[in-house]
Amino acid sequence: DAFAKAGEVYAAKQLAKREETLRYAINYKAVLEALIQLVTSYVEWYQKKYYQDLRDDYLTPDEWSALGEMRAFLQPFWKITQLTEGRYATLDRSLFTMDVLHKHYTQLKEANA
Repeated sequence: DAFAKAGEVYAAKQLAKREETLRYAINYKAVLEALIQLVTSYVEWYQKKYYQDLRDDYLTPDEWSALGEMRAFLQPFWKITQLTEGRYATLDRSLFTMDVLHKHYTQLKEANA
């Protein structure tokens, strides 16, 4: 039947698009993490090399840890902003993302209490 075949072709194309999107997302995340590690190691090297000039602005390991925690806390806000901007800004999506952010905030608040 032509309609069944067309449906199968459409489903296969949709699956291929999802797999490609997932592959790009995984590669993006790997590249992002590699860049973060590279920049962090460069900043640490620079701080050690120019410690005398930078000692008033030097970041301690505890401060680096705090920055990492801030990044982890803020990352979902960035991601949800990306998901709900432009033509994707629907009321049901906004309400859902507000619930997700509230849960994220509550979990971190309880973990750090």
